[in-house]
Amino acid sequence: MCLSVVLLILVNLLQTAGSPVSSLFSQTGGSVTLEFQQQQQLERESMDLIQWYFGQHKIMKYLPHQGTFTVFTHKGRVEFNNETFSVELKNLQKNDSGLYRGEIHAGKTDVKVEHKLSVLDPVEAPVLSVVSNWFSSDSCNVTVICRGHDLSLNTTCNNITCSPEQRAFNDSTLTFSVRDSRIICDHKNRVSWRNVTMEINQLCPLYLESTIVGNPVWIVWFSCGFGACCAGLFWCIRKRKQMGAGGAHTDFAKITVTSAQQSPDPEASIYSTVQDVKSSVTEESPYDEVTTLTSVQSATSVYSMLQPTS
Repeated sequence: MCLSVVLLILVNLLQTAGSPVSSLFSQTGGSVTLEFQQQQQLERESMDLIQWYFGQHKIMKYLPHQGTFTVFTHKGRVEFNNETFSVELKNLQKNDSGLYRGEIHAGKTDVKVEHKLSVLDPVEAPVLSVVSNWFSSDSCNVTVICRGHDLSLNTTCNNITCSPEQRAFNDSTLTFSVRDSRIICDHKNRVSWRNVTMEINQLCPLYLESTIVGNPVWIVWFSCGFGACCAGLFWCIRKRKQMGAGGAHTDFAKITVTSAQQSPDPEASIYSTVQDVKSSVTEESPYDEVTTLTSVQSATSVYSMLQPTS
């Protein structure tokens, strides 16, 4: 008798296909889908009953041959898929966390699946505060504290890393990191994530100044700009000097040509000078007109002196 019972139990275990418990996470007010993984192994015609449980409470049942679907709990929040036999639970609350079990009965073969669901509130934005800071021209160390809901963490950071970096409590975690000269505190859980940042260079002004001054890229750009300004100023001064020298040479050339054209004959030279001056005068220059008149009068006076007296 006992041997028959043991054999019956062994046969039932061999005919039952199951899977390990899977962990699911969802945010408060969200939704989650509970699924079977091995229902494809069964023929649809052999299925008699599909049921889903929350703990010991039956959520729903489905009779494939009759096509009837009955909901017992979570009313108004259950959506059943009669193709995959999965159940979607909507508008989740924290008291929906727990163990869910699905069963498919198909003759002598059963398919069972279990899901452990955790419904979590979204994390709050963390708050980052400075405890102390110490800096010099070549280093910067800042001690800060990050608080997120019921979790807090003190850490010391430099411009590269923080220590300690992480602390976990219940389902939430605080994590510190340094990126692009910023201290970053991440507050997260399985369903949400928030962070806060702080500029480390603002807490270490002396270190910031030494970083800027010692930056070779900054020096190169400054040198190039200063050199370009000096070259432009030198070119402008040289150009102006060349323009001034060119004008003086032109005036001197005119005077030289006028002197070279004078005749050795005094009378002829005076007359020629008067003629040349007249022909070179423009009508728009009043100064040139006065010069021409004076030159003619001087030439007439000299010519009169050379004539014999009667």
